[in-house]
Amino acid sequence: MSRYTLAAGWQDQDPWPSGAHWELGWDDELVTFWARLYEDYGPAEPEEELLPSDRDPISSHGERPGELLELDQLTTLMEEDLPGDLVAELTADRDRYLASLSREQSRELVERLAAS
Repeated sequence: MSRYTLAAGWQDQDPWPSGAHWELGWDDELVTFWARLYEDYGPAEPEEELLPSDRDPISSHGERPGELLELDQLTTLMEEDLPGDLVAELTADRDRYLASLSREQSRELVERLAAS
């Protein structure tokens, strides 16, 4: 599984202003692009007031097998534009995985995705 980090355009104002970042990549096991949006807490937010659930993703995509095979499907859900170098890396991750499959593995993958 590949993993990259990207600053997000999302911002929360209540009760303290905070930003967010995306963690995203390609998952060989699920055969999908994936992304999770996490809030970034600033120094104005007391650490002791954060709940464990505050560290959970705000938004998550690509959790089902074969859900997002094309990068534009992911970026549409994220509502973000990705830098060209990140687009190239993510596409290469997917293509490298798919090229590594034998004909039999490809057939099994298609069957598995069709069944899910």
